[in-house]
Amino acid sequence: MRRHRICAIAAAATVAVVLGGCSIGQVDLDDYVASLPSVEEARAQRNEGMTPVVSGSALREEGKLVVGIPVAQTVPFSTVSDEGERVGLSVNMAHALADELGIPSVSFVTVGDAESALADACDVVIGVEPDGVTDATVLGPFAQSATGVFVRGEVSAPIDASALRGASLGIQEGSVSAAALSNYELNASRVGFTSLNEAFDALESGAVDYVVCDAYSGAYLAAAYADISLAGTLGDPTVVGVAVANPELVDAVQAALETIQTSGLGAVARASWVGDFPELTTDLCVTGLVERVEEPESDGDAEDAEEGGDAEEGGDAEADGEASQTDADESTSDGSDSGTGDEGSTSGDVA
Repeated sequence: MRRHRICAIAAAATVAVVLGGCSIGQVDLDDYVASLPSVEEARAQRNEGMTPVVSGSALREEGKLVVGIPVAQTVPFSTVSDEGERVGLSVNMAHALADELGIPSVSFVTVGDAESALADACDVVIGVEPDGVTDATVLGPFAQSATGVFVRGEVSAPIDASALRGASLGIQEGSVSAAALSNYELNASRVGFTSLNEAFDALESGAVDYVVCDAYSGAYLAAAYADISLAGTLGDPTVVGVAVANPELVDAVQAALETIQTSGLGAVARASWVGDFPELTTDLCVTGLVERVEEPESDGDAEDAEEGGDAEEGGDAEADGEASQTDADESTSDGSDSGTGDEGSTSGDVA
């Protein structure tokens, strides 16, 4: 993928500048990159000098770090390339972690529940939020999770919620971010799309004013545009780290992650997927947000509901007689809904 060539090209460009300064002529970057060792050769050379910092008994398989990737994790944390290779920020961090632990090999497994996976299938699970586990330690963090608000043009984040009043907000229908958006009183219209790619295209064209989505997913897509930026987040971000259960691994992984971050390797891995996207903190939360409060049920409503229930008891036979027709009507309705296609994606609901 294009993003994976960034670091190699940058390194080659640096060499070209240095050599150019020595007046030995222009360097052909393609020839230079072609002269570099393959990934397999580079890893073999690296592995020769590795000394593990954990015992073989601390791992499921000696000499290999088995890394769990949550099944719900998507780009930029984890995806599959056109060549069928697992790639992403979590994958980059997993390889960096194995290097710091002195473990020459890394394998990946897809996991559902992090704690069950740590007990049965893997050494660590990467890309976990702390509230997602109770019997393991989440170390790091190496990223953050939040619902982001993206806008076309440069803005000074965070914006105030008043900027969203009357605006059109593009969302991916059925997403976690769409549900999070419902938690706030915004007086804005929601425009649904089947994918974030469509939503960002609409933002670029001016069809919507903002896109609300997972902050890191949005940052990955925004990197493909020259003029889309983060306007803020809805609510406080949570940290994303590495879940570990084995006591010996806990200390070693924490030390390795600290080295990765302080050495700058973490920043390089992150930048290759989300560019110069800022670290998400509470300082980037959209200001002036008002949370939606559910109205409590009044005593009168409860009494009406009870009386209604009594009345329905007398009409059970009639209701049973009409049940088959109701089911048929519902299935017909479902069929028409599924056929709305793009028309459904452009409808606006007030948020």
